[in-house]
Amino acid sequence: MRKSDIDVKNMRAFTVHPGWAWAICAGVKKQEWRTFLPNPREGVCAVHCSKNISKGEWEREAELVKEWWGRKLPSREELLANWCGKVVAVVKYAASEDDWDESAYGWRLSGVKKLKKRIVCKGALKLWKMDAVLAKKVLAQL
Repeated sequence: MRKSDIDVKNMRAFTVHPGWAWAICAGVKKQEWRTFLPNPREGVCAVHCSKNISKGEWEREAELVKEWWGRKLPSREELLANWCGKVVAVVKYAASEDDWDESAYGWRLSGVKKLKKRIVCKGALKLWKMDAVLAKKVLAQL
């Protein structure tokens, strides 16, 4: 992915739990499951890490990361200090009605580019639109 692939005026992001944000950045989580199809159905968007992770959530995500991908999730303290509440990467996504299980649509993720410096911001539900200032900050960190 090149910087020219990113439309700063229409930059979008999705917010995920810290363990899943880490797994996307590590290149092992290649699919995101959501209850809706994004609009547009494919494109480039930012990955935002939710602002908190409870001890129980961290334990569950650490267990799944180890089981599914044989990797060790960073400590809860590391995620809270350096990941939570921040934009961490940019990724290409493509979603299809064909990628549907009984509860969610699958979005295929590829071309992950971690930001040089993570950017603090507030997340939102669904596929949310970034303001131009935040989008330019993201672009500058690729």
